[in-house]
This record gives sequence, C-alpha cells and structure tokens, in this order.
Amino acid sequence: MVLAAVITAFVVAALPALIFMAIWTAVTVFRILYPERSLPIGRNGIAERQAARSRGDAVKVGFREIREDMQIHTRELSRSYDLVGGASHGIPEAWIDDLHRRRN
Repeated sequence: MVLAAVITAFVVAALPALIFMAIWTAVTVFRILYPERSLPIGRNGIAERQAARSRGDAVKVGFREIREDMQIHTRELSRSYDLVGGASHGIPEAWIDDLHRRRN
C-alpha cells in the first residue's frame, strides 16, 4: 500500500519535471550542434517564403502559409479601403459606429 503511494507520488511529481528537462536538454543540444538553423518557434515564415520565391526556390505551402498570405491580403485591403464617411486607422467609421451601438 505504501509502495503504491510512493510510486504514485513519483509519477505525479517527478515524471512531468523529467519530461520537461528532457525536452529542454534536446532543444539545447540542437541549438549547440546546429546554430545556423533557427527553431521553428521564432521564425518569420513570411520573410523566408518571400526570399525563397525571389531566389526561385520551391516553397512549401501549408495551412499556416495560406493563412499568413490571407492576413497580408486582408491588411492590404484594409489600408486601401476607404468609405465615403472616412476611415479611422484602416477601419471604416461606419463599422466603429456599429460596434459602439452594439456594445452600448
């Protein structure tokens, strides 16, 4: 009975810490062995794809890339879009008034 409690306490307390330390060690080793490669977490995918396109290299296209392209396109449209009533920082005033009415 006591042995089961000790094993359960070890699994609950020490195992997540060991898993975290193993992941941290693997990332650190990767960073030391391959300093020229960037981790996928902090990369700027848009800039990397545009540079690859300008070099004429093949570019992988996935959901993330399609979404980034759609966000760029949406930003460009919002900058160029202007209603007759005027716009405020890229957002039409009619939309701002509508949001204000809905909120209040």
